[in-house]
Parts: sequence; structure tokens; C-alpha cells
Amino acid sequence: MSLKIRNLIALFCSIILIFTNTASAVQNNNSKSDNQEDKILKMYRNVHWHIKDINSWYFYDDSGKMKTGWLKYQSKKYYFNTKSDGEEGLMRLGWYKDKKGDTYFFNTMYGIGFGSALTSWNWIDGYRYYFDKEGRLSINTTTPDGKKVNAKGQMMDGKTASYVRGKGIPNKALNLNFIKNTSNQIKKDAPKDNKLNTQYLKYGSWGGSSIDSNKGDNKAKESDKNKDKDKTDGKSKSKSYYTVTFDFNDNVTAPKTVKVKAGERIKLISMPERIGDFYFLGWHIEKNPKDYTKEIDLLTYPINRDITLYPIWVDVKTDSDGDGLLDWEEEHMGRDTDPQNPDTDGDGLSDSEESDCFSSPTNPHTFRDDISDSDIDIDGDGLTAKEEVKFGSLVLFKDYDNDYLDDFQERKYGTDPNNPDTDKDGLIDGLEIKYGFDPKNPDTDKDGILDGDEIITVNMSYDKDDGMTKPSAIVKLKAKNAEKLSIVRDNPKTSIWMNEDVPGFLDAMYDFTASGDIEEAILTFKFDEKYKKTDNFDPVIYYIDTQNQEMVLLKNQVIDWDKHTVTVKVNHFSNYSLVEKNLQAKAWNIPIYA
Repeated sequence: MSLKIRNLIALFCSIILIFTNTASAVQNNNSKSDNQEDKILKMYRNVHWHIKDINSWYFYDDSGKMKTGWLKYQSKKYYFNTKSDGEEGLMRLGWYKDKKGDTYFFNTMYGIGFGSALTSWNWIDGYRYYFDKEGRLSINTTTPDGKKVNAKGQMMDGKTASYVRGKGIPNKALNLNFIKNTSNQIKKDAPKDNKLNTQYLKYGSWGGSSIDSNKGDNKAKESDKNKDKDKTDGKSKSKSYYTVTFDFNDNVTAPKTVKVKAGERIKLISMPERIGDFYFLGWHIEKNPKDYTKEIDLLTYPINRDITLYPIWVDVKTDSDGDGLLDWEEEHMGRDTDPQNPDTDGDGLSDSEESDCFSSPTNPHTFRDDISDSDIDIDGDGLTAKEEVKFGSLVLFKDYDNDYLDDFQERKYGTDPNNPDTDKDGLIDGLEIKYGFDPKNPDTDKDGILDGDEIITVNMSYDKDDGMTKPSAIVKLKAKNAEKLSIVRDNPKTSIWMNEDVPGFLDAMYDFTASGDIEEAILTFKFDEKYKKTDNFDPVIYYIDTQNQEMVLLKNQVIDWDKHTVTVKVNHFSNYSLVEKNLQAKAWNIPIYA
């Protein structure tokens, strides 16, 4: 440390001692702006998502407490191991059965929702499963849409479970066949599919650790039982108070000493947040610690021996090799990287880029011996890690912004991989491509109307195997309302509107939906070719009037006996069903009520 900085520290410390009669001031490191200092602070505060490696994710609340058990975050559910589950705090991936006997599956696919509990229908390793809105697997039952599932939760096709080899989400996370396992230090209770290279485990963990993670201090803690006793007349006697010495700057300024009652916590002396280009990081029990990540949480550390604390000052400006990492980060954060070499392992990724790619900056082949870290494609989107870094996309997410374009396509079309609507016209990038708009121009045809507000025509149809009437629609609507067009079939066994026992029943009720209002739609329902025009058979389309709770016959329907279809035009979406009018009329003289 330079003489200049020593003198500045001495001056500040003298001022502190004048105004500090006791060590009761609590350390406050809150930064007032989103700058380099704030970034440094956040490294030491485990708040919200904390990624230790590709498949080891943790969550900390706003107070820095590690989450265990269930968490609902941004409308999704996650589960973090309790002590009885395995490695405490580790986010659950894949199958999990709780103490109540309920089974869940936590998403193993990288992207939005990674690690969250699946809901509704999902294909997993070739089998199809149904999870309720809370994420619980349905077993030995009939699902709300009329499908049967067996004791394993697999959807049945007759007497056997439906199976399509390789379809759906993998049961196990990415690194099972992807990341080398040369580690002897993996905890025995960790999931078998989360084994990682020990070098890899060193990177990505930035939170201030407790004393239990500091091997040297653990030994000191274990020896406290002997050290904190005074010998009096051959008998041992525990001390009531211990001395905590704050050594500000190698005794240039007189140290401050305080007495702390045995077993109580330290109240830290405040320090200036910054002096010149040096930032006060915190107090440490080592004078010149090599590894800052082993800093003790002094606010929760019970004092059972005399200790001396030393301030950690870090240079927040110097980056000698220009790799994006400050020299102190490379020297004191357990990286083992060379602050004079921007690419320590020579794999084509700078030392800071390695952090973005979850690879080791000292091993050019973190994941596979035959592929360098810069050339590997972790998320399978067609871009190498180096290309992702250069482009600005994220290596673990094929489509991070969830706009229906993977990162390779985003680069092809010149769109922002981290923004679903690059040109801010109300229409996400993938749909702009699908419907013929320019995702980088908010008004492609220059008519004064944003692309998202342009009226387009879209075809939609129900293409699943169940159901007989196979409804479809030609829809005119604003482009921005076309993102989530869907047709969902009701369960005719349990429906209150179109139960299979209703007279005139031909098929279930179908729910047509869009992301917003439609201009108009031409609906088409099919009926069995066995029926002829001469038969006493009159197929018609009803819709549900939810306000009056009744089924209403649509007007101006057209029957095409050659194509065996019924069509009708509507100006809003609802629930629709094809019914044989004559049978229905004989049984009901009034509208069908719920």
C-alpha cells in the first residue's frame, strides 16, 4: 500500500477515533449508485439467485439468508433442499417426491423457468405427464381434459403408456454427459447428475462466507475451547470478556480496542466507504489475506478469544491486462488467474468472459477434453461460447428473451437476444419474422401504424388426436394479439356445458382464445361423412353466453355437405360446440343452463 494511501487512512481513522467512544456504530456499506463499488458490494451479498455452477443454483432473500424448502418467485414455484433432502439450499432439478408423497418435476431445460415446477401436460424422456396448477403429478386418474394416466403418471394409449423416443424434457440436467467428473470433493448427498470438475467449483461463488467455510478459522474455532480458558491454581476458568483490536493501518494510527462479552457478537467500527481509488470492503481476521472469499461474517461470529481485525482496502480502478477483471479480483478472489494476462489459460476467452460462460479461467477444457471452452455450444443454439460472448447473448439460454427466436436466429436477423421486442412496436421478434414484418423496424410498411397494431390474417386449428369435429378458424386480428392463439378441448365427461350425455352431442366444447381482441373469425367444424343431406341431421354451432349463462345458437351458419363442414363468422372468441339441432330441440324446450 502506498505511503499516500496510508497517510489518508491515518487521517480518516484519527477523525473516527475522535467521534467514536465505543464500537457501537454498525458497518454500512450501502452504495448510493449502480457503480463499480456497488458491484463489488453485491459480490459479497448473497441476494436472490446465486449460481455456483451450471446445475447448482441457490436463492438468498433480501437479508442474505439462504432459502430452503418451497419458493414462489415471479409466479413460478421452486424447491430448495432442506437438510433432510441433501445438500442444503441446492435448487432441485428433475423428479422430486415430498414427504406427503406428492411428486413434482423441476424443469431441467435451460431458459426461462429453469428449475421451476412444471404444470399442465409435459413430455419428459419420451413419456407424457400431467401436473396440476401446483405442480403435483397426477397418477391413476383421469385428467381434466379426459386423458387417463397410470400409476407412474404416464398418459395411456389404450392399455400401454404413450411413448415417443427422445421427445420432451430430459429427466436429468445438461451436465450428465457434458461436464467431466474428476472431483473427489462432491458431497455424497448431492444428486448424481450434478457432478462437476473440482476446478469448476471454484468459480461463480461471490458471497461472503461464514467461518465454517474458512478452514484455517475452523481450526481456530475448534481450539477456542482450550484457548479461551485461563489457568488459575491448576484449575481452568473461562474468561468473561475478550479483547477485539481494530488495527487500522499497521499501527500508523493507534489501534482501537474494545471488550466483548464472551459468546457475544462484534459491533463493527464504521470506516469511510472510499479513499481515492481504494474502497473499504470490510474487516478481516487475517492481516494480508490471500483469498478475500474466506472473509468471516463478523456480525454473526461469537467471540470466544482475543482477536485482531484488519481492514480490507481494494483498488477499484486498476485492471492491468484489460480483461474486465480488476487486479484485486484476480489476486484475491480464488481465481488463480494472472492479472497481467487477459486469457490465463489461452482458450480464446478472456478471464472475465470465462465467468459469463461458467468455465474455468485456468482450464481451457472445462467441459470436454476435445473442445475448448471458447468453441463449445452449451445451450445447443448453434453459437459457440465465444460467439455468444461477442454477440451479447447468454451461453446457458437458447432463447433467453422467449421471443421464439434462438440466439443463432437472433444474430441472423440482427435482433436483440435479450429483448423480445427489439423495435418496441408491440410485436415480439419471432412473430415479426413469422408474419412478414421487419423486427428492427416498428413500421415496416411505413403506413403510420405500428407493426403490432397491423391487422393480419392467421389460420389456427385443433390438431390433436382426440375429438371428432376438428375445429379451425381463419382469424383477422392485430398482430400483437396473435401470440397465444389456441383452441382447447373441454372434457366431455365432466363438462357442465357439453357433457357427452347431452341430447344432440357430437363433440366436446372448444375454447378459442387469443392474446387480445379479434376483428373477426370464420369458424369451421367438421362432421362425420356418414351423414347425408337427405338424413334428418342438422349440425349447428352453439356458443356459451357467459353473461346470461346459456348456450346460444349462432346465426348465418353455412353447411357444406360435400366437405362435411359447418362454418360461421364471429367477431369475438368464446367456447363453441357442434350439436345436432333436431335431437337437442326435442329434449330441450329452453336454453341449456349450467
